[in-house]
Amino acid sequence: MAENWFLVLLQQAPTPHQAQKLTRKELRKLLNEHRIRHLDADTLQQTLRQPVFPGVDPMIPPEAIEVNILVPQLQLVRLQIKDIEGQMDAVVEHLRLPPAAAQLLETNSD
Repeated sequence: MAENWFLVLLQQAPTPHQAQKLTRKELRKLLNEHRIRHLDADTLQQTLRQPVFPGVDPMIPPEAIEVNILVPQLQLVRLQIKDIEGQMDAVVEHLRLPPAAAQLLETNSD
């Protein structure tokens, strides 16, 4: 699953051509806002400015690749996964409790 900062990057620059135009300042801001420390703006800019795959038209409009539709859906899926992970952690913690404590919690929640 793509990290949130990458999804935001895709929204800002949905085509390779647009990504190649992003400035170091814009990339640094994005990385700082999402607290990305394992990557710096210079490296990201160099990566984005590499030639696109042979045979890929860098001028494909965003509507053609539907980035603006897919990115919000991916962000929603990320939130749902995070929510489910939290619920699963709660269930596991509940199962770790001794039977008497678990029963007491169940009685108090009613």
